[in-house]
Amino acid sequence: MCYYGHVENTSNLGHDLYWSFFFGALVEVPAYSVYWLVDRLGRRPVFLAAAVGAGITSIGYGYLPDSECQKKEKYH
Repeated sequence: MCYYGHVENTSNLGHDLYWSFFFGALVEVPAYSVYWLVDRLGRRPVFLAAAVGAGITSIGYGYLPDSECQKKEKYH
């Protein structure tokens, strides 16, 4: 579902169609390195690193200040 949402929302990345396409394609680059990492390190260490990275990112997201849109939605 995340990949589908990313593909559908690419048009909202900016006003220029070419830059939106470029940034949408740029997200795909790290995915190609996963094959190499799994081949070199194995499946478990790569999954562990991805899970720890996602957990740290999720915890860090909770400490970000609210944007103006979130503040308006929260109090209305």
